[in-house]
Amino acid sequence: MIPAEWLDEAAATLANRVQTTPLTHDPEWNLYLKWENQQMTGSFKLRGAVNKVLSLLPWEQQRGLVAASAGNHGQGVAWAAKQVGAPVIIFASDHAVPAKVDAMRALGAEVRLVPGGYELAEQTAQQYALEHNQTWISPYNDARVIAGQSTLAMETIQQVPEIPEICLVPVGGGGLIAGFGLTFSRLARRPRLVGVQSEASPFFHAIFHQGSQQGVRLNCHPWQTVYRVPWKRVP
Repeated sequence: MIPAEWLDEAAATLANRVQTTPLTHDPEWNLYLKWENQQMTGSFKLRGAVNKVLSLLPWEQQRGLVAASAGNHGQGVAWAAKQVGAPVIIFASDHAVPAKVDAMRALGAEVRLVPGGYELAEQTAQQYALEHNQTWISPYNDARVIAGQSTLAMETIQQVPEIPEICLVPVGGGGLIAGFGLTFSRLARRPRLVGVQSEASPFFHAIFHQGSQQGVRLNCHPWQTVYRVPWKRVP
């Protein structure tokens, strides 16, 4: 289990380093919407990446950072690396959105494109970090990253007028929903936490329901539910 004090440390680390993003209310549906797409790099991924990179010792930073990303985590790691003057290499699929690849490079990252999908890019990145003795920054399966993502849950709780009954969280690798779960575990009344994932990439859905020794299921709690929903591209 991730120590509770790590969540408080993450909140202190990220104070004045990331944006406090707006929360709005839709009265027709009685929904509160947290606009993390207005974060500095356009994604919550910045929180986990910054918390992880700043938790490293100077020698861990300076030997070089390595990550795999479709774009959002890579931008977060590149932004954090820039703050500490660390070199960074991001491995991405050659199918990655060009604008996100350009954004990672604009932040100072060296981007290496790997033929195939994200999974192969992540495997390649991990192998490279191991062989070159560089520091691997996971986008989801890392305690400090998860603690950083938990600050989004803390911020949301502070903004809503009362604790909601249900909280819907988009799920990729599971780092964000794990951060929400850890934050909610500190509440006297816990919202039901529901993860929603596209059928196009049901990575966490498979781990949650089938189990894995390496999976982020270890960071989940009994009140969490993960749904897989149909997906279609919007024209």
